[in-house]
Amino acid sequence: MYNPFFSSLMLAIEAQRVIELRLVRLAWGGREGRAAIQSMVTEKVHAAGEAMTTLMFGGSPGCLGSF
Repeated sequence: MYNPFFSSLMLAIEAQRVIELRLVRLAWGGREGRAAIQSMVTEKVHAAGEAMTTLMFGGSPGCLGSF
């Protein structure tokens, strides 16, 4: 049976874990840290471009599922 509360809870836990892992990688620095920063910036610029395009073509903020 589908439980939306459980799904939301798991999403929040998994997202927090991803943030934790990225922050640890940044804290260690070095080549992996630089790669993590570059990856995060690239992802955010891409997501911002997608959001801007969606909004320019009449989409609503509710359509921006990737945020």
